[in-house]
Amino acid sequence: MYQCKNCGGNLKYDIATQSMHCDYCDSSFNPYDVTKETDAMEDNYYEATVFRCPQCGAELISSDTDATSFCSYCGAANILTGRISREKRPARIIPFQITKEQCKEIYAKKMKQAFFAPKELTDPAYIDSFRGIYMPYWSYNFEQNGHLDLEGQKSYRRGDYVYTDYYALEGDVNASYEGYTFDASSSFFDNVSENLLPFHADDEKEFTPSYLSGFYADTADIPKEVYETDAKEHACSVTKGKIIAHSDFSTYGIRAGVERMDMENKFPIQCTGAQQLLYPVWFLSYRKNDRIAYAAINGQTGKLFMDTPIDFKKYGITTALLALVLFIFLNINFTFKPTTLLFASAVFAVISALVYLKEIDDIHRRNENLDDKGLQSKNISEADDTTGSKKKRRNVTLKKPNPVTFIVIGILVITFFPLVIGLAIAVVMVAILPLMFAGMIYLCIKGIKMNREISETSGPLGFWSAMASVFLCMVIAFINPVDDLYYYLGAIASMIGVLVTLTSIIKNYNVLATRKLPQFNKQGGDDLA
Repeated sequence: MYQCKNCGGNLKYDIATQSMHCDYCDSSFNPYDVTKETDAMEDNYYEATVFRCPQCGAELISSDTDATSFCSYCGAANILTGRISREKRPARIIPFQITKEQCKEIYAKKMKQAFFAPKELTDPAYIDSFRGIYMPYWSYNFEQNGHLDLEGQKSYRRGDYVYTDYYALEGDVNASYEGYTFDASSSFFDNVSENLLPFHADDEKEFTPSYLSGFYADTADIPKEVYETDAKEHACSVTKGKIIAHSDFSTYGIRAGVERMDMENKFPIQCTGAQQLLYPVWFLSYRKNDRIAYAAINGQTGKLFMDTPIDFKKYGITTALLALVLFIFLNINFTFKPTTLLFASAVFAVISALVYLKEIDDIHRRNENLDDKGLQSKNISEADDTTGSKKKRRNVTLKKPNPVTFIVIGILVITFFPLVIGLAIAVVMVAILPLMFAGMIYLCIKGIKMNREISETSGPLGFWSAMASVFLCMVIAFINPVDDLYYYLGAIASMIGVLVTLTSIIKNYNVLATRKLPQFNKQGGDDLA
């Protein structure tokens, strides 16, 4: 605790006044005037209380002594266990600029646009659970210097001849980059931290632990080497863009040559420093069964990122009403040929299957943390410490289609229909629908394999229904009935199959808009949380 010099009460950082404030005697103090012996500025460490969630193992630090009954990472309602620890002092900090009330207003405004969100997300009691957390980031600085030798090329026509001029271009590169930031916590998902950027360095201040009073701070557990390569690549891409856009070079046709250039090898880039910073984030979690969704707000700029699941019943009723209105409008104003309607329904089936397959692949990547470089490095590091050897990560991501297999299947299916090509009205459908069906077979095989790896999805029914829709359309095109009624019935049946696939897509969206309950592999974590 930081005690008030006037009354001895607990001082907490007040965002509105940007000062340490006592609620008991209404006194305010400069954060740098409020220190403890353990927080001496010349020391590289400071004393803090570390809280650990007994369910997911997440750790948060604070210089305050208050525990909390709500974990922002797993949404569990429990009393966090604590201990006193000496934490490494960050270099700088951006104090909270957005108050909790402003944060709630930003969130509520966004939720007004989320028509299909569950009503629990708008509950005032739920919104009041926002937690102010300082998140650790690595900030990288780079320098890139060297002599530049480039080749330019320009072509032009004169009469019947095309002339090409070649240019030898020289220059010097002197580039420096500051403040490339990446999150330094395995608890903080990469896609969340990246969507909260940028933070503006104008508000950065020298760190003092008093800024943490009344807030929490996540612990930094990702080495700076993890994201250093990404930061270098970004800096090199900026260098390329500057060279291409330079007025002395841009007129000589150097774009293609520079874009292919390996800038890191051409001009060795040096990391001149990596500092650990603390940036302010308002954090909120929504938990339902064994899935969790997050909302995070940049505590400096108010930029919002949120996972937004949908209420399936609310979505179904709304879209059904819109579909009815659209059907009446199209029925009054347009007339579709039966063959066109049948073919269109088959196209919709293929598109829906592709979307469904992409969703499953994205869910797999999210569940396996394949889109979170920091958490992957943390898990591998812990596996190395435990087993003494690198843990081989299982990766069952979707492989690229084998074109030979696809062509062979297509040829086999097409050869089954040589007699019907003479019918002019069905030529297009008979030629294309078998290829579409062959593609659907391939998609179904891949999709069913992926479904076996992911228990949360709605299962392979979405693939079977889409494939059945295309198969039905292909059979009707092969028979080529005289009565249009068969085409209309086939199109209706096909669209019912598409509707089943779309229903699976919506259910999978809720899986993709939420995450597995976190387990941070720290003492106290419970796999059954």
